[in-house]
Amino acid sequence: STVFYTNNDRVGWGEVMGEALKSNATLYNLARDGISSKTYLQSGRLNVINSKVQEGDFIFFQLAHNDRNPSSNPDKGTTIPEYKENLRKYVAFAKSRGANFIFVTPATLRGDVENAIKNGNSVEAAVNASSLKPYAVAMEEVAAELQVPIIDLWRTSTREFAALGADVTKNEIFWENDGTHFTEKGAKALLQMIKDLLKEQNLEPISYFK
Repeated sequence: STVFYTNNDRVGWGEVMGEALKSNATLYNLARDGISSKTYLQSGRLNVINSKVQEGDFIFFQLAHNDRNPSSNPDKGTTIPEYKENLRKYVAFAKSRGANFIFVTPATLRGDVENAIKNGNSVEAAVNASSLKPYAVAMEEVAAELQVPIIDLWRTSTREFAALGADVTKNEIFWENDGTHFTEKGAKALLQMIKDLLKEQNLEPISYFK
């Protein structure tokens, strides 16, 4: 849902990516809200990607929020070993189609941003206490294992939103009193972070942005 949300009042960073791309780029936003790395596979949505992807395309992948809490959320949640195995399946699929895979660690939570602010804008304190940490770290480990590029949106968004202050973050970045979803301004800020990180790593998709 932080990449695509079905209600227009909450906006994912994938929804604002199209307007930031050059005319020679085509974007398919195949993310869906309320889905995990497990249910994306179970629902057959990989078939939707399969019908669109061509050799040389880039697949940006961010799934983690709904993978959390497998004991209380068994339908969607995954253990870390299950999550890592799912990530490997997505990478294997991309490679089988000749596509380029890019991991994106999950967008931060408002609680993590507020925790960082309370600790003197310490991102380390916030991320160490975050429920997203095991999944972000797992994604980093799989990225290293399979030599797949990774965009660290999780730490970056925590740091940059904390720098804006609690009031701006609560009232302008996150959607109303929601601790997970974003306003259009928040989504555009996340996309800018992704662009900056692509440029920093000199990853080819940056050439398709205006």
